[in-house]
Amino acid sequence: DLLSAASFYGVGERCVAVESLSFLAHVVRAIRPSLVALAPPKTRPEIEFFYAQTVDVVPLLREAMYRRFPLVTLSLPPIIAAIQLVKWDAKELALRQSAYVDQAMARFAEFEAALDQMESFLPPQLRPLLVRATLLHLFEGIVEG
Repeated sequence: DLLSAASFYGVGERCVAVESLSFLAHVVRAIRPSLVALAPPKTRPEIEFFYAQTVDVVPLLREAMYRRFPLVTLSLPPIIAAIQLVKWDAKELALRQSAYVDQAMARFAEFEAALDQMESFLPPQLRPLLVRATLLHLFEGIVEG
């Protein structure tokens, strides 16, 4: 479900879609010389326009999508709210872990479990990319709070 927080808003399906689009762009780039050679000269500007406006922007779309996934998969407001409730008393800090750490770890564990469920269709090279991006999002959110 692309609209459900429980499925992390279809992050696996979205990854597959982006990777499929990237593959198609690769194939279309490979046939470009043949397409240009076979096309009538007057249509070449249209072909170049198509490549410039559609095929050549796929890497930018891919990058934007992967940068967006952590914002969707890991909601920071509850974690930041928990940080704001911490009493930064040095005596208490040593006694127990803060609630925000528990929240962040629980949400990240849910994300890891979701990635495990997506293992059958998610390209393996994407898992480290998604984990790293999500951790960076979490760290930036905690620091910027």
